[in-house]
Amino acid sequence: MKLPIFVDVEGMRVLVIGGGEEGYKKSKRFLDAGAEVTVLSLEFSPEIIALGRSSKSLKLLRGDARDRDLLEKLVRDSDIVISALNDEHEIDSVVIDLARRYRKLYILAGDARRTQCGMGIEGSSGDIRFAIYTDGKSSLVSMEARDRVAKFLDSQKDLHVMLKLLYKMKSALRERGIPADTRIEIHREVFKDQTFRVMALKGDEEGAWARLCEIVRTKTGIDLGSG
Repeated sequence: MKLPIFVDVEGMRVLVIGGGEEGYKKSKRFLDAGAEVTVLSLEFSPEIIALGRSSKSLKLLRGDARDRDLLEKLVRDSDIVISALNDEHEIDSVVIDLARRYRKLYILAGDARRTQCGMGIEGSSGDIRFAIYTDGKSSLVSMEARDRVAKFLDSQKDLHVMLKLLYKMKSALRERGIPADTRIEIHREVFKDQTFRVMALKGDEEGAWARLCEIVRTKTGIDLGSG
């Protein structure tokens, strides 16, 4: 079973096998996230060539993925391995074998059944980020589901108010040296407080913050102020 995990890939070394459309998409996503990407392929699409010209973090390596020695060296030197070759099950099998041997994460773009990691369709609403994953059944359905979820979250103004103020509170308490267990207790109490929630639901950020500060003062004696 795959667990949904958001991973900071900045500075990670990513090997993408395949220089076509899927290789381009995967390369761009990882480059945008700050990874260093090497693409192994016999041929490269115009899009991925243009991407290579515009990014110093992308290396295009002309070579054959069927060359076991070459592939093994590249897998060994990478953190994440992506096979962007559709229906190349033999190469995918080699990728799985090598990635497991060297304990690397691997993604098979054309084989959701055997892939170790699945890349969901990302979405966001304000500071809320999420991803939709359907085990490779349909990326089009995933994209529509993402759009519907984002539209729904956009309408939930109270969630955005609570998220902003609770994070502000947590940061302030951490700066003042309040222990983690106390911060968690206060966070839960504020989150469940009906006055706080009603203010957030009305979009009254100032009123919600005032109620939050009242709870914090009662619990800790600390005045977070009106800022």
